[in-house]
Amino acid sequence: MSHNSGKSVSDDATTLADPKVFMEAMVSEMRRVMKFEMEQVHERIDRMENSLEKQPKTAPISVDGKEFHGGRRG
Repeated sequence: MSHNSGKSVSDDATTLADPKVFMEAMVSEMRRVMKFEMEQVHERIDRMENSLEKQPKTAPISVDGKEFHGGRRG
């Protein structure tokens, strides 16, 4: 009978450890996935920034002989 009670204590310890190990594994996997996703986001932002730098700047718009620069007359 004492063998059974020893086994139940061992099972309880294993049962308590499993959720902790499971959570650690889940958190680790989520970090890995998020890191991968964020790297892709940063690469896309970099591509967009680089494409904007390569585009020629637009000339100021002239209305009534006066130029507009960013919504202000210059």
